[in-house]
Amino acid sequence: MSGKQATPISDKQEDDHPDTHNTSYSNQMTAWCLESKKELITTARNNVRKRMSKLLSVICQQPRCSNFALSESDMVAMIDGCCRDISAWNGVDIESCKQQKTLYKQYRTTATNWFNRNKAKIFGNNFFFPMIWNHLLNFVSTLDSVSDIDKMRLFTDLLLIIFAED
Repeated sequence: MSGKQATPISDKQEDDHPDTHNTSYSNQMTAWCLESKKELITTARNNVRKRMSKLLSVICQQPRCSNFALSESDMVAMIDGCCRDISAWNGVDIESCKQQKTLYKQYRTTATNWFNRNKAKIFGNNFFFPMIWNHLLNFVSTLDSVSDIDKMRLFTDLLLIIFAED
């Protein structure tokens, strides 16, 4: 949670159910959606940077891989891909919620739940896939003085190490 003050959408009690077709309610949901996306994007950026740093460290510690690196533009592209997926989210589908969202905290909790359910797909498509299958495999396949079979062993060993990491 972000420490944001829980902001009621109106003077109604939390038990009251606002009319979801009310313009001010709709505007509030739009504002909450935008705020939630900003917070989720910040979380995703920090998470991907941390994972990227850890993976680079683990890979570079392995024999023959000390000079593995990603360009700044490749790192930015991976992070931006995650952010694009979050930005494309339409927000909480209020009409499918069992309980109305009358406080930002409630909306943010549902938004966080959405992110947690979709995080594997978002990070997998935008970070892990390019990192492993584009950059790491390409790096290993271009190693000089290493046989093809040893390249495949090295790549497999790296995968095992990466997947064993916390």
